[in-house]
Amino acid sequence: MSTFDGQSSLPKLPIPPLEDTCKRYLLAVTPLLTKQELATTTAAVERFLATDGPALQKSLREYAADKSSYIEDFWFDAYLSGSSSVVLNINPYFVLEDDPTPSNNDQVNRAASLTMSALQFISSLRAGTLAADDWRGTPLCMNQYRKLFGCTRVPQQEADEIVCYPESRHLVVMAKGRVYHFDAFWADGTLCVSEGRLRENLELILADARTATEAGAAPGGVRS
Repeated sequence: MSTFDGQSSLPKLPIPPLEDTCKRYLLAVTPLLTKQELATTTAAVERFLATDGPALQKSLREYAADKSSYIEDFWFDAYLSGSSSVVLNINPYFVLEDDPTPSNNDQVNRAASLTMSALQFISSLRAGTLAADDWRGTPLCMNQYRKLFGCTRVPQQEADEIVCYPESRHLVVMAKGRVYHFDAFWADGTLCVSEGRLRENLELILADARTATEAGAAPGGVRS
């Protein structure tokens, strides 16, 4: 089965019952509130259930009638319209452990190994041979994988825009305020570099970057 073959058969994201949503909300805020604040919040939730809640729940169900996910548009609005700094506030990050083999923790060796793994992942994803995710036998949506690579957030006046380039073939390396790029895929989407060639390219890039000075940095280079 292709990576995205199961998309059309995925169940719609269910809208939980309003009472369940309110119970979960109270459960989530309980550790954060004093007894008085919790009592006030509980009373507000009960009023909501007795007044505006059912009508809003009905509107949400009507809105979601022709959508696979009732939350997706709201999520994009929240993600792309926020005015706070993207770094730390919104974007996730991760820290990699050292390679079990000490000799592989040299900067260039480690970077080449990680990059090669990422390129192989991209190749499988684009070829549609990447196995679809599942949770205890239930297939999961793979649509977000389309935005993992060759995709960027473009600043706009009101709300930013996500733009993807699924045919992109290059990778970018930043060193000493200079930006370098080279192709990693042939036009047909197959890899055109090996891990050894990646190491060679990175070594050459670092050697060139070491010659950079503050005054002689490449025009348009990225500076902090």
